[in-house]
Amino acid sequence: MTKPNDNPIDRVAAVAGEHYMNYAIVVLNEFTGEPEYRFNNKKIAKMLFKEAHKDISDLDDLQGLDIVWDDEEEEVEEEEE
Repeated sequence: MTKPNDNPIDRVAAVAGEHYMNYAIVVLNEFTGEPEYRFNNKKIAKMLFKEAHKDISDLDDLQGLDIVWDDEEEEVEEEEE
């Protein structure tokens, strides 16, 4: 059972620490709107966040793709006409 003042990110960090030698966790606090971080090694956390940033930035390359989205609302309107 958890204590009422337990922060969920601390519980996640505890589990990560049981399964991974190094970890870095970031979440957005829904009450403050500020990011919260937990890590067990500052240098490795910096490297992990840099790699994650690079990977996420690489996703911007997907913007050149033409994606066709099915819009159910448009289909319903067309059927009603």
